[in-house]
Amino acid sequence: MSAARSLPSSALFGSPEYTSASRVLGELQARRPVQINAPGERLFLLPVEGLNDQRLAEFLSFCHPAMPDLIITQQRAVVLGLEATTPMAIRLPQETNAGKIFNLVAERTSRVNGEARAASPASVAAIKLVKLSRGLPAVLAANMIGRDFGLDHSVVVIDAEAIDRFSVDAVNSLAIASEALVPLASGVSARFVVFRDAAGGFDERRDGVEFRGVQVCRERQPRHLVARCHYRAQGHASDRHASLSIKV
Repeated sequence: MSAARSLPSSALFGSPEYTSASRVLGELQARRPVQINAPGERLFLLPVEGLNDQRLAEFLSFCHPAMPDLIITQQRAVVLGLEATTPMAIRLPQETNAGKIFNLVAERTSRVNGEARAASPASVAAIKLVKLSRGLPAVLAANMIGRDFGLDHSVVVIDAEAIDRFSVDAVNSLAIASEALVPLASGVSARFVVFRDAAGGFDERRDGVEFRGVQVCRERQPRHLVARCHYRAQGHASDRHASLSIKV
């Protein structure tokens, strides 16, 4: 399922790259492993969000004899006391558990005791991808090039270059999610047009679509823009709200 940019687009499925990227995002949101390919890399990765000792043990078993690295953002690396200008790969000790890994990713007082180095191209792409999935921005990743997974389940695959292009295009592309006529307090009816980006969609941890913006115009003058609001929801799903106050 690796995407090649030269393949033609389909009116039903869209471009092959977008199809692969959206499927990988769905797998990450479902907290399943995916594979990212890059020159010299065949990265098998698992999102840290939802990690427990049972899932960790099974993932380590799949990767054996390779030991996965913990890939974190540049911002998190700085919090951990590392000098970082890019996402970082932290070598995990042989004896570790889900709690220790989660502490490195989320706890304020954590410090890195193992080796840390700049993340590889496929690992950097993995961080971009997990950010687009709106999950915890950290993954476990093992380079499995030259090794057989031996999995009984299919793994969704994507190229690192496709992720780079998708991450740029998706967040800069807006699609209309809904529109409706809404009477305002002033007595004037306005048309509300709600947008989402190309990476938006149903998330099993939220009810419906995460919206990216609202545009308001007069009912009988659709080209007369009254207001435009862009926002990104922050915090836990139950805390994600936005309000728009308009006077006409």
